[in-house]
Amino acid sequence: MIYEVRSGLLGTLIRADTTVDNVTTVVASTPAEDSMDDVVIQDWRLARFKSNPVILWSHNGSTPPVGRAERISTPKDTGNLTALIRWDIGDHNPLGTTIGTQFSNKMLNAVSVGFRPGKRQRRNSLNESDPAYKPDSHGLVLSRNLLLEISAVGIPANSEALAIRSWATEAETEEEQLERYLTETNTKKLSSWLLGVIRSDKDIRLALTSLLLSEIPTTDSGGLSHLFEE
Repeated sequence: MIYEVRSGLLGTLIRADTTVDNVTTVVASTPAEDSMDDVVIQDWRLARFKSNPVILWSHNGSTPPVGRAERISTPKDTGNLTALIRWDIGDHNPLGTTIGTQFSNKMLNAVSVGFRPGKRQRRNSLNESDPAYKPDSHGLVLSRNLLLEISAVGIPANSEALAIRSWATEAETEEEQLERYLTETNTKKLSSWLLGVIRSDKDIRLALTSLLLSEIPTTDSGGLSHLFEE
């Protein structure tokens, strides 16, 4: 991690994907509608994966892994499956070196989960009040899924299954940096009124800067979420 306070800005230089340690933090899965029109509920069964936390290239189990997941969880504040990946970089693994280097250079950004589906429901058969209900869809709602592997991929089925990147350096204003932080770390406990206060009060923004710098976004605790529990 690299933290650097920059005058007048809420965020910081945060490089979650370091080239030094060959590590990338990713959002591996979310309940967003994927390219198959399916919705994957984030109630994962993780025990099997944790016993063999392989990271593959493009779901190809016939080649050696390109890395391993050193941490995987579904933090309570986000509910999304998040993993810390260490790439297997070295002369012994040319493919792992290529994939890890491309993630570090931001040429690759996405991952995909390989799993055995548990419960399946048609989205068009759900109650209309269900957020996943879609009357004209043939997609499925998949829950209680058994995670088998995570793969680095060029194009993910879930458009939100991406590496957590340097959000602060890509935003020009304090408001944009805060919005990117909330989006990329999936922190959902901030209410709309508090967001408005933060936007309008410079002193609060500066105080929040200090709080952000005191937290490490890749921990299982979910960053700053405990400060805004309902």
